[in-house]
Amino acid sequence: MTRPSPTGAKLSKTGADHSIGKYRSIDRWFSRVVDALRREHPAKLAQLLADYTHRDKRVCELWLAGAQSPNGAALASLIRSPIGRIVLDAITAGAEAEWIARDRKARRLLTIHEREAELRREKEQALEGI
Repeated sequence: MTRPSPTGAKLSKTGADHSIGKYRSIDRWFSRVVDALRREHPAKLAQLLADYTHRDKRVCELWLAGAQSPNGAALASLIRSPIGRIVLDAITAGAEAEWIARDRKARRLLTIHEREAELRREKEQALEGI
């Protein structure tokens, strides 16, 4: 049986140059999403995330605290949820990709058309009363 050399034993007891594994720093991409969601849903946000992602509320609280970030499956659940537009807008904020710009223009036009239809209905109702 061989023994480790004194140098090898010493090296194995020292820390790594940088943190890896479970101690690695959390990627802060989700902080923009959290900020946007807090503006829209200031109360009980952890429970809302838990409901949409089917994760434990405590896990969602860790996301909100910045200690963890959601994985791909949780992110996909958020994007498919009723708050998906907020999540997508926060993730793509500042992006220059052409498809993102086209999507934003299309959504803006849709909002204008919906508002226009609503105003037409209000106008018709107002004219009925005259």
